[in-house]
Amino acid sequence: MGEQKSKVSFEEVKPIFEHYKYWCKDDEYYWYENMWQILDRRDLTSYENEEQHREIILMAVALVIMFTDHIALKYDECDLHDCFYSNVVSGMISEYDLESTYHKYAEENDEESDKEYDNESDDENDDVHEDHEYMVVYLADIMRRRVYKVLRKELGATTLFLSMEAVDRGMKQEVLIKEEDEEYYDEEDFEPESAKEFWDVFKKNEEDIADEIDNYYLDMGSTMYGWVESGCPQVL
Repeated sequence: MGEQKSKVSFEEVKPIFEHYKYWCKDDEYYWYENMWQILDRRDLTSYENEEQHREIILMAVALVIMFTDHIALKYDECDLHDCFYSNVVSGMISEYDLESTYHKYAEENDEESDKEYDNESDDENDDVHEDHEYMVVYLADIMRRRVYKVLRKELGATTLFLSMEAVDRGMKQEVLIKEEDEEYYDEEDFEPESAKEFWDVFKKNEEDIADEIDNYYLDMGSTMYGWVESGCPQVL
């Protein structure tokens, strides 16, 4: 009989998203939460053992890399997701467990993974620290492929791309304006207050966002869409 499955909730991984938040508004959290809900529906947030739990934590890191790479490409930014291990992951995955997971995947991918760690000197401690940062990014890239496959299947490349753009551009919502002699609908800037509200309004704005990109930012839009369509590869 298999072990009973547990789930990694969005709240459990939210500190990862909080640390690497780029925009001042909460739309970014709502984007991450909607993506996490998709992973949850596909049973990618469920685990039966600690190894699977670690992999799910690394999926959250993969989402951060995907979203911040979108920003990095668009605005020519850099260092948007450095020091994952020392900043947040160290509180969720021990050094020993991270090394164990890394060696498992590195050996499967025929990568050199036989480094010996000797903690006797400060210089060697620094090397180990740097290696742990590398391990997190290496493993997150493997998890990114799983995450992207599910998001692409659920949303399609176009909606995935436009949902990232919606966080950046902001959205509008129709509101009823009441004046003395008349009532009419007009569009106003809208700031969602929940993940569901963000997604509902995004779906209403999706076509307008696409039209704006086609009309004013076609070259940039083509580049960014091509990146999403090709799997959101890590920006080095």
